Amino acid sequence: MLNKIKGIKFKGAAFENETTLQLFSSRISLIFGRNGSGKSTISRAVSKAIGNEEIEDIVLARFVDSANSDVIITND
Repeated sequence: MLNKIKGIKFKGAAFENETTLQLFSSRISLIFGRNGSGKSTISRAVSKAIGNEEIEDIVLARFVDSANSDVIITND
């Protein structure tokens, strides 16, 4: 299942509009930018997408496949 994940769709904090980022198209993804550009927001979105409901400033966080369809993470 994890090999289907190619990106993340999220909304919140530094990202006012729903945003989809294709992050996992290779073995390594590098995220860089200026202070306040949203790097920590992306990290919190990934944390929320794997089930951390305590992150309140992220409204939406879902992993997506190459067709931008949601990938549901289960305990399996």
